Amino acid sequence: MSRWILSPIRNLLSSQCRNQTRHQDCHLWSRNINNSTAVNSLLIPFLRHSKLSYGLARQISKKSYQFPELREEDLEEHFERGSGPGGQAVNKTANCVFLKHKPTGLVVKCHATRSQETNRKRARETLLVKLDDLINGDKSFRSQQIKELSEDKAQKKTKACKNLELKKSFKEREGLE
Repeated sequence: MSRWILSPIRNLLSSQCRNQTRHQDCHLWSRNINNSTAVNSLLIPFLRHSKLSYGLARQISKKSYQFPELREEDLEEHFERGSGPGGQAVNKTANCVFLKHKPTGLVVKCHATRSQETNRKRARETLLVKLDDLINGDKSFRSQQIKELSEDKAQKKTKACKNLELKKSFKEREGLE
């Protein structure tokens, strides 16, 4: 995902730039840059109160988060025939994965695709998220992500209410409606 950044900070971001375009309706240069953590650290101070800052400064990402270790000797895995639509192909192949984490007793079933390997990977990802929720509770990746989304939603709501109040006061002042 990329964002358009205007000229006041273009010199700071020269190493992150991919291309450069000139707007037809104004005389400002803008650059299309990649949304990465290095760019975020440069942009946050400049764009704190700007419309461009929305969505740039995420606190948590899957790459930087430390999930708990999932060891293969702690897992019990078996395959069964799946169910649902698909007819004979589903009824004959054992591509539904059941994965159990022995120390905690967490069980995950995955039959999202027709491929057994893909289902194994997805089951491990799901089990890792569930294990993280169990061990870390409110500090888990998913709960932090939910918290960020709710904060963003609340911020949008307050901004919308403020804009509605401004519109209402403008209409009253100008005698509209």
